[in-house]
Amino acid sequence: MTLTSLFHRKFYADVERNVVTGRRFGDDHTFYCWLGVLTEELGKLARAANKLNIAEDADVRAEWSKEGYHRLLTLCAVSRRMAEKWPEIVQHRGE
Repeated sequence: MTLTSLFHRKFYADVERNVVTGRRFGDDHTFYCWLGVLTEELGKLARAANKLNIAEDADVRAEWSKEGYHRLLTLCAVSRRMAEKWPEIVQHRGE
């Protein structure tokens, strides 16, 4: 087993754990779903950045550059939404 495959297995286990926890806690699921999305998108962004480092063909680089840009936009959108809803989340969670 390579280090990369070990990382992917742990990464997907973390995403699944956040989703399962979100479903179990009902009203608190939004927080855990967001954590799952952020974790998943960050992993995909890391993969795109890694592919950009090893791709020499311009067409392949353009594809991974586009993929990385999309992942960054998704991370920003989810983060902004979390920031907007954060007071409600904190109040609901009793923190």
